[in-house]
Amino acid sequence: MLLRFDRALLNANRWSVIAILGAMAAMVFVNVALRFTTDRSLLWVEETSRYLMIWLTFLGSGLVLRYGGHVGIDTLQEALPRHAAAIRAIIFVILLGFFALMVWVGLRYAAFAWNQ
Repeated sequence: MLLRFDRALLNANRWSVIAILGAMAAMVFVNVALRFTTDRSLLWVEETSRYLMIWLTFLGSGLVLRYGGHVGIDTLQEALPRHAAAIRAIIFVILLGFFALMVWVGLRYAAFAWNQ
């Protein structure tokens, strides 16, 4: 019973992601076509597509995590050669040190402002 409900919820999630993506693509395409042909656009398309993108992000990330995926964009780092990956790791360590310094300075500033 619970497995059937889980499967139904998964299918509903999958089809809603497909429907939202299709609706977004259709709305933006129609809006661009209207703007190109008539110099007018539909006022509600931009805001609606923005909200649909938010829903698509959350529903899609649930599907990705369901199948053991990781939500992230790693296309560039996978394409880097070995030496560029080492440079990227060095930059990461430098940035980590910089952010730690910023936290330390921020805490000192907050303590100073607290005493004022």
